[in-house]
Amino acid sequence: MKNRWPVRTHRFIHALVAATILALDVWTKELAEVALPAAGGSRGLIDGFLSLTLVHNTGAAFGLFASSDPRSTTRILNLVAVVALGIVAYYSFRAPAGRFRLQAGLSLIFGGALGNLLDRALRGYVVDFVEVYYRTFHWPNFNVADSAITVGVTLLMIDSFFGTFDESRENDPAPSAHS
Repeated sequence: MKNRWPVRTHRFIHALVAATILALDVWTKELAEVALPAAGGSRGLIDGFLSLTLVHNTGAAFGLFASSDPRSTTRILNLVAVVALGIVAYYSFRAPAGRFRLQAGLSLIFGGALGNLLDRALRGYVVDFVEVYYRTFHWPNFNVADSAITVGVTLLMIDSFFGTFDESRENDPAPSAHS
C-alpha cells in the first residue's frame, strides 16, 4: 500500500518531531537544574536501578574529552554538531519523505543534536541527569537529547538493514520485456 500523504505533510511532521524533542530536552534540563541538588547530588527513583543525578558534562557523549580544556572542547564539539546537523538536514531532504523509519530517525537525531548544541552554546556544558545503574555498574548519565539520538540511530540501522519490500521494489528498474 503506497503512502498518499503529500511531501509537505511528511516534512511538517518530521520538523514537528524534531521541535518536540528540542522542547522536551530544554524543559527537562531546566527542570533538572532547578529541582535537583547541586551537580553530583542525587534523587533515587527506583532503588538500585534509576536515579536523577545532575551532571554538567563539558565533554562529548559519555563524558569523553571532559578532562580537556572546556573552551576548546566546546568549540570543537559545537563545530562537529553544526556539521552533523547540516548533514542530517541534507540527507533528510534528499531521502524520500515517505520513508518513515529513516525520516523519523533523522528527525530524532536532529532534535537531539540541536538540544545538546544549544546547551553547549548557552551554558558551556550539557546538562545530563538520568542515571541508570546496577550495583557497581553505572551507565554514563544522559538526557532527553541523548535518548532521542540513540533511538534515531537505532531507527536508521533498522531502516538500512530491513527496508520494506515496497521500498525496495520502488527503487528497482522497471522489468525489461526480455525477462
